[in-house]
Amino acid sequence: INITTEFNPDIYIPNVFSPNNDGSNDNFTIFGSAAQVEKVLLLEIFDRWGNRVFTNEDFDINSTEEGWNGSLKTKPAVSGVYVFYTIVKFKNGEQHTFNGDLTLLR
Repeated sequence: INITTEFNPDIYIPNVFSPNNDGSNDNFTIFGSAAQVEKVLLLEIFDRWGNRVFTNEDFDINSTEEGWNGSLKTKPAVSGVYVFYTIVKFKNGEQHTFNGDLTLLR
């Protein structure tokens, strides 16, 4: 008898955030189960022209301090749609990539 299991990662990636220092949704980061996730290996954010506006490597899941605060070269980035790319390493040894768009609201 062969038994196969499918790995369903418990990951949540918001598609909108509002870095206005109100204490709610101020940073964009990757959320998930700390029991499943070992590290976020890479998080990159790109503007609509493909310019990288943010990158961070090797940080804990759910860490808003390590995510993007909506700034670009110390100035607030403009409202709009951005693209993210992330690599997440799970405790079972697997690595998965996730990508998509996110909206920055001011």
